[in-house]
Amino acid sequence: MASFDRNDRPSASDIVETHLSDKIYFAELSLVCGVAERLRRGLGVDGLTVEAREAAFMAWRRTTESQISGGTDMKPLEAAVLCDDAAIERFFRTSIERQLERNAAHVSDLYFLGNDPRWRPLAGRLAVEWLRRFPSLPATVEAELLGHATRHSDLAELQALARETRSRLHRDYETMLAWLALDFLVDFDATFDRLVEAAADDRDFLWFIRNRVSGERDDADRRLSIAQRQFIVERFSHAWPRTSRPQGSSSGDTNPWDATSTIENSGYAIGGDPSRAATAALEHLIAAADPSYVDPLRHALALQLRARRDSEFTPVSVEGLTAVVGSGLPSSIDDMRAFFGDRIKTLNDRMHSTATDMWEAYWDGAKPRGENFCRNRLVEHISGQLPEPIRFAPEMHMPQQKRADIAAILDSIGLPVEIKGQWHPEVWTAPVDQLAARYLHDWHAEGRGAYIVLWFGDVPGKNLPAHPDRMERPKTPDDLRSMLIDQLPENLRDVIDVYVVDVSRPTANPVVRSSGNCIEVHPSC
Repeated sequence: MASFDRNDRPSASDIVETHLSDKIYFAELSLVCGVAERLRRGLGVDGLTVEAREAAFMAWRRTTESQISGGTDMKPLEAAVLCDDAAIERFFRTSIERQLERNAAHVSDLYFLGNDPRWRPLAGRLAVEWLRRFPSLPATVEAELLGHATRHSDLAELQALARETRSRLHRDYETMLAWLALDFLVDFDATFDRLVEAAADDRDFLWFIRNRVSGERDDADRRLSIAQRQFIVERFSHAWPRTSRPQGSSSGDTNPWDATSTIENSGYAIGGDPSRAATAALEHLIAAADPSYVDPLRHALALQLRARRDSEFTPVSVEGLTAVVGSGLPSSIDDMRAFFGDRIKTLNDRMHSTATDMWEAYWDGAKPRGENFCRNRLVEHISGQLPEPIRFAPEMHMPQQKRADIAAILDSIGLPVEIKGQWHPEVWTAPVDQLAARYLHDWHAEGRGAYIVLWFGDVPGKNLPAHPDRMERPKTPDDLRSMLIDQLPENLRDVIDVYVVDVSRPTANPVVRSSGNCIEVHPSC
């Protein structure tokens, strides 16, 4: 206890420096024992100077003889030294920075800094600072600092660090991959091409990515994006085909079954996202990933679609139910879709059942009229059934100076509609390449749209183009509609409505007339 009053007592920084030379002050044990004895006697540490407490704490943190305290709880000493933000930062800088300057292979208190939740923000900030200041640290120390920075530092600071060090000459190939894995985490889009190249060159890049993102569970803001998870599955599944974990014990965490676990977990993580983007990603992966992963990816897609339906379901309001029962106006884009679909169905039913032969408007004798002419007739036929506040407007202006064929418009609601004659060369691809790519992003549409194909039947020179998959040509309008829906990606099937309007010429009904010993068969008009 008397050692605290000596003027030759070592300071905290003296103790750090001595241990860097593989030596030890004999006074360190006196300081540790002196604190333990004060606590045993109930004297506490408040009577000691700040410098004495810091020296005793540094000695206690350094010596392997810390159990010399005889089971005394040393927490009061820790609390007295690490008493506020300034004191905490002073201790860790004193303890760690000199070791980093000397390129110590093992840095005392670095684990203590990065793995205690009490000072995680400080750990992240200091880790980023030290990675900047000390570019030639031993590989293990640099990896530990990268881990602390990844888990605890401000994301903007981490991204700035990644960009600043991108041109740094690394000591070896593995270190380069470790820093590239940081780019994967914080600057994915900007470094995508380099990431693709690294994944193609070395399948073991997967382990560096796994290690870099392993702390993402600590912070919701660090969750990987759908694109990042898709990258893991798409770029590594072929290099690491699906492998089951063997029975019995195994060693290490870089085995083929460990890769399988990482890849499968990425697929299921996408399946946990109820967005349309996640649906599209899983559909793409089912086609692009190694076939051995198709079954778990399909399972992930099934789970994702169920979660998405639950997420997007909106119960009808009292006002909406009242509007439906009372034949009121649509109050949302989905109401407009239903309203529009009902009018298309009614038009289809009337096309061949009225005495006015509505279908004739789409024909010029034995030839179908032009696409724009038919579109305008369709507008006329449907518009007559609409309430005055709703209008069908041809050639609605959409984003990027594109124009939808028709838009059903009511106030701020605008449902874009693309129309094709059956002969159009893009009839199979227009729902995705035109409607989805160009029009659904308009704020009036809220991601919804409708696609109409005019069915004319078998007309030489005006028949359907061949199916992209060389399937048999549809024989009825319903067949065509089913095939068009099947062509849609899963993520578009619930936002794009497909209709086939039958404007074909009616099939002639034979009329049999007797003339003497002959029977004449005349087609009816």
